[in-house]
Amino acid sequence: MVQCKRYAPENAVGRPTVQQFKGVVEENQAWRGYVVTTSRFTAEAVESAEKNDRLVLVDMERLVQWHV
Repeated sequence: MVQCKRYAPENAVGRPTVQQFKGVVEENQAWRGYVVTTSRFTAEAVESAEKNDRLVLVDMERLVQWHV
């Protein structure tokens, strides 16, 4: 599963977004869930994602690396 957030660089994705998507991944028994953003993630969002080994956060820097 993938959730994309097209945010400005100064508008970080926060923990509530990650927690909500984590619930969707669990509820649907998805093998992996990706939250992809054109921005970055808050420290709290990263901390929340690290509690689930099926959730992957992809910020703008990582997204660009995928394309290189």
